[in-house]
Amino acid sequence: MKAVIVCTSVSHGNTRRIADVMGQVLAAPVATPEQVDPAGLAACDLVGFGSGTFLGSFHASPAR
Repeated sequence: MKAVIVCTSVSHGNTRRIADVMGQVLAAPVATPEQVDPAGLAACDLVGFGSGTFLGSFHASPAR
């Protein structure tokens, strides 16, 4: 299974730490939205998105 985790972590790095552990378990790379080619995601069997919350909303960059 080909998997990738797309993660935005801006304040303390906690979201990235969780994504890194998930990536180890899944043998999946963890990348920022800026590092990912959206067209390349179609080749993945599993795509995970992670973001901290900011005033009750997710960070905008994973949604772009």
